[in-house]
Amino acid sequence: MDLLRKLALDLLVTLLIALSLWKPASGLIIGLSAYMVLMALLKIGVLTSPSLLRLAYGGKNAAPPLAFHLLYGTNVVLSAVAGRWWWVGLWALIWFLSFLGLQKASRMTASVPGKAGHRSPGKKRAGGGKKKKRRR
Repeated sequence: MDLLRKLALDLLVTLLIALSLWKPASGLIIGLSAYMVLMALLKIGVLTSPSLLRLAYGGKNAAPPLAFHLLYGTNVVLSAVAGRWWWVGLWALIWFLSFLGLQKASRMTASVPGKAGHRSPGKKRAGGGKKKKRRR
């Protein structure tokens, strides 16, 4: 249930894209087009701003990346089925920018002291870095 809450807007957009296959209402198409352009601009902003990157991909409230990959891939396929090729291009761009954002966020997390897999240069392990032999 928590996953659905995190993905609610993306699931809604995917359902609206699917709906636009059978009911191509101009208002729906214009609304989805505006959403996609704003989403692409947001993804570009996330890549250029470290604070937005932390907000978008950081924390334990983030949904699993695989869920977004599945939704964005579905949006690309649905847009192709609808024959809206510029939507295909926009969703492919959004998907690619999301992938780059995830990569950048994981590199940023790995380079932060105190995070898993990182040890500051010059810092030794507890106990001086060497195992001491116990005397009996």
